[in-house]
Amino acid sequence: MDTVKHQKKNTSALKKSKSVKNINHYTNVHGLPSIEKIVSSVEDTPRPISTQIVGTIPEWIKGNFLRNGPGKFEIGNHKFNHWFDGMALMHQFKISNGQVTYKSRFLSSDSYQTNKEHNRIAISEFGTVTMPDPCKNVFQRFLSRFESHKPTDNANVSFVTYKGDYYVSTETNIMHKVDPDTLETEKVDWSKFIAVNGATAHPHTEPDGTTYNMGNSYTSKGSYYNIIQVPPTKKTEDETLEGATVLCSIPSVDKTKPSYYHSFAMSENYVVFIEQPIKLDLLKIVTGKLRGKSISDSILWDPKLNTIFHLIHKHSGKVSSIKYLAKPLSTFHQINAFEEDGFLIIDLCASDDGQFATSINSPERASIQLGSCKVGGLGNQRHHPTRGKTSQEAVRPCLPLHHGAPLESHVQVLMLSRLE
Repeated sequence: MDTVKHQKKNTSALKKSKSVKNINHYTNVHGLPSIEKIVSSVEDTPRPISTQIVGTIPEWIKGNFLRNGPGKFEIGNHKFNHWFDGMALMHQFKISNGQVTYKSRFLSSDSYQTNKEHNRIAISEFGTVTMPDPCKNVFQRFLSRFESHKPTDNANVSFVTYKGDYYVSTETNIMHKVDPDTLETEKVDWSKFIAVNGATAHPHTEPDGTTYNMGNSYTSKGSYYNIIQVPPTKKTEDETLEGATVLCSIPSVDKTKPSYYHSFAMSENYVVFIEQPIKLDLLKIVTGKLRGKSISDSILWDPKLNTIFHLIHKHSGKVSSIKYLAKPLSTFHQINAFEEDGFLIIDLCASDDGQFATSINSPERASIQLGSCKVGGLGNQRHHPTRGKTSQEAVRPCLPLHHGAPLESHVQVLMLSRLE
């Protein structure tokens, strides 16, 4: 593990540039070049092109290396407000006989096609709300303000697998099944198989192919977090999510303000859901179009609330009766989770200011946040161009699994930089 001294040495190498007006960027993190280019608009490359190979690729490596992400941040004269909003671009690196070809294709989603047809942003995204169609009359534009946000199918977050098939996913109920050779796609709706209003783009898959995910549902009784299980294999060639089940449903502490989550953790026997003090104000989301506000404008941070860790046994679907509480934390991704000496141990990237989800409010600022979870600089404050001092840490919550643990256990959260 890197020492604090070594990390400080690397941190001091951070350089700033003013490539975007009034915004300073870290352009060298641990020797890595600037990542600004990955948050810039590009054209797709639908026909394979050859690449220059440095070194030698073993002959036995053969297949497609697939990646996904936002690739277009402007439609006509309109620009997206948030890095998460860019139109999905799928990348394929085909490896064969020691050579690599590359091609890419914009996902032919309903969002992409509608935006392209109107030459403007016509479908709202996470941080961008669409404005009324200028081609409509005044009365029609007024009425369109009362329409709710339709869930986007702009699956720009990641490639995932279910039953051996490849999908591109975002956080709504719509995914797209992808042919890994042609990059042709087929739309698949979670809600046609189980009662959820969306699912994460970061499922976990067991060695046998069984896949676990999470998704919210909103009912007259309140909001619920649902643990999803998808079987490992298909019964017929053309099936998709058939056989998916909800293992359990966990009610939100606040019925109208469920926690936002981007991912979850999983160990050998448990799914771990972290109910954090980043909240989705459902009333604001429902009235967002009327107020001209996006979903990201409806996310709030409440530092008065604890962070709650929910443990769900994967095989029984039973939720642990122990309520694991920790100080207010916000997290996007988990690093690892494992069971050892009567504890469930989770490594994750976290901050204590709750601003990570809303701070990437433009494609340009994404480079400030990506890769910013560091082990050695933990607890140290860094200067942020717009928020002043901030910190993001790699931390290790330790959850006791033994039956003698109190029904309300306060979780010890360790900083990885202080572990030997």
